[in-house]
This record gives sequence, structure tokens and C-alpha cells, in this order.
Amino acid sequence: EDAPADLPFTVGDRVCAMFHEAPRGALGEYASIHASSVCSKVPENVSSTDAASLGSSGPAAMALFDKINKGDRVLILGAGGGVGSLLCQLARIKGASYIAGVSSDPDRLLQEPL
Repeated sequence: EDAPADLPFTVGDRVCAMFHEAPRGALGEYASIHASSVCSKVPENVSSTDAASLGSSGPAAMALFDKINKGDRVLILGAGGGVGSLLCQLARIKGASYIAGVSSDPDRLLQEPL
């Protein structure tokens, strides 16, 4: 069946999703889920392997990724954590600049190579 018209994806698109409705897990090459479980469409320049490795931080970061546009200036608080560090990388992929807010020197050091 087709996805509702108000969603930013269609049947067959690569997406990030939360499998909270799958009672036995989601280990498989393909899965069928309800459209409300989809967090975001996977961008063309992100491989399926990279998308799958994002874990639980990934869907949260990908949901925010859709709100970032090329040329935006983004403030990312908690940039040393899972979601924040992914957002820094995703902002760069989109062509946005960012200011990374961290709470400690070790977290700051994680951001320097990005």
C-alpha cells in the first residue's frame, strides 16, 4: 500500500525507523513497519551500512537532520554525546556550519577532528 501523501517518503524508500511494535526484534534484510514508526528518510549519500550503524541515537539525529538546510548555522548542545556528535557530522553533510556545545574537555577533544 502507498504511504499517506503527507509523509516525506514513499514505499521502497530507505528509512530510519524505531521497531517498538516488532515483538520479536527487527533482524532482517527487509521489514514491514507502520508509517508512524519511520523517523526519517535515509539521504542518498549515506550508505545503508552507515545508516544501520547509527543505533538508537541515529533516528533522533536523522529526525533533526531533515530540519537543517545548506547554509544554515546550527547550535548543537551536547555535541559530545551520541545524538549531538551525529548531528555535527550530518550538518556538515548538508552544507551547514555548526557551533558545538560540550560540557567537558574530553568531549571538546572529540569534536576537533569533525
